[in-house]
Amino acid sequence: MIRIWDALVWILVIIPLVTGGFWFKKPGLSIELSQINAPVILLGVWAAVLHFRFRSSLKDASSVRLASELWAKWCDWTSRSPRVALWSGALFFGLLMAWGAVQRHHGFGSHAEDLGIFSNTLWNLTHGNGYVSSLKDGINLFQDHQSPILLTFAPFFRLFPSPVTLLILQALALACGGPALYFLFRQYRPEFDACRDPDVGGVFQTQRGFFQTYSPLLPLMYWSYLPTRNANHFDFHPEVVMLPLYLWTVWALQSSRARVRMSGFFLLLLSLACKESAGIVAAGLGAAWVLGLGPKSTQRWTRPLGAAVSLLGIAHFLFCLKVVPGLLGSGYAYMSTYSHLGSSLGEVLLSPIQKPEIFWPLIFQKNRMVFLLGT
Repeated sequence: MIRIWDALVWILVIIPLVTGGFWFKKPGLSIELSQINAPVILLGVWAAVLHFRFRSSLKDASSVRLASELWAKWCDWTSRSPRVALWSGALFFGLLMAWGAVQRHHGFGSHAEDLGIFSNTLWNLTHGNGYVSSLKDGINLFQDHQSPILLTFAPFFRLFPSPVTLLILQALALACGGPALYFLFRQYRPEFDACRDPDVGGVFQTQRGFFQTYSPLLPLMYWSYLPTRNANHFDFHPEVVMLPLYLWTVWALQSSRARVRMSGFFLLLLSLACKESAGIVAAGLGAAWVLGLGPKSTQRWTRPLGAAVSLLGIAHFLFCLKVVPGLLGSGYAYMSTYSHLGSSLGEVLLSPIQKPEIFWPLIFQKNRMVFLLGT
């Protein structure tokens, strides 16, 4: 049974993971294996049954031996040189995601509604035509979304004027969130020094063993997380970099070093520059600090800071939706999407109370629940 399980792991998980999948198509026969979600779940359940019900030792499986060896090397590397290991990992996975995105683009998988709009806008900007999108009838792009972070891509686009430039930069930026998770965990559990205790005999044998191996596991989880990879896969969107920026923002603002905290405010501003919805994320993070979800050692400043960040986030959201469009002589471009909830921003925000029969069924509709479950 172990040999069969091991062979299926290689065929259904490892080979598709390394190669990107395989396809076989003939008249009357079509086989495709590119998504490993279902095989991972089924083989994981089978492994649990073999281990707990039949007391089978999975250590003899070649796939498990390979994974164990790679895991031991990763733990040792992050223990000896955490910064070198983590940023090397970020570079590796960033280039891997960039390669996938570029291959998709060259396979005609991109869309004018996304990558085309931003490439066209940066072309106009870097050639003196203004921050306008020809694909959206020549409007100033701030009339569409509030994403000034896109301006930081302009110097690179000026040097390499190609949609591929945006795809590569997005992938590299997104991968930078992995190291942030590692250092965030160390803030919350500073007593656990990853992988350095020789008395820990297994990954999950004791609570101490669990926490010791969890910090180097977190960046690997981030880089392989399906929604993260899908964000990179689906064309280019400047707001994607909000994820790594906010992770580093939280780490910096929770730091015990004043200089690092000062850099956190700069990162917060960059995060807010990603999109109008960034203010809502900031408000949520601030509320978490107010509720005491920051590290215990830093709560004396993260609690009052959280209140200020929440207010800033709400102010940013209202500024993006009300002030900026007004300065450009228009209203918020997507307000019509919520017209069934109200004709103004205030009515939309109050719709959970004023129109509960419309609002709550939208929140709990089946496709949203399936999406959340899948995530």
